[in-house]
Amino acid sequence: MEPDYKAIGSRIKAARLSRGMSQAELAKQAGISPATLGRIEEGQSRLRLPAFVNLAQALSLPMEALLRDNGKAAAQRALDRQLADCLASCDAYELRVITALVRAAKDALQENGTPRQ
Repeated sequence: MEPDYKAIGSRIKAARLSRGMSQAELAKQAGISPATLGRIEEGQSRLRLPAFVNLAQALSLPMEALLRDNGKAAAQRALDRQLADCLASCDAYELRVITALVRAAKDALQENGTPRQ
């Protein structure tokens, strides 16, 4: 079975962004060029094993986390897309109001210890 290089690249990119790393920073730590990392993240390059190992180490992730999509990550991406779609047509004022509402709701939920399902 051929690896899904596009999905692996997406997971590498998501992990990099969640750590606040630039492509140049991650590429340097992994010993590859930023251009190569860009092609890997876009799924345009077949990832060689040494580069894959170095990327996983630079991201402090087990290799399996980059190889397989877990249900939680997929669910989070779906929610992110839904939220982005919902907010896409909002103007600056609407975004400020929605942000304040979300923060207030989150604070209330955490204060009340609402059980998670």
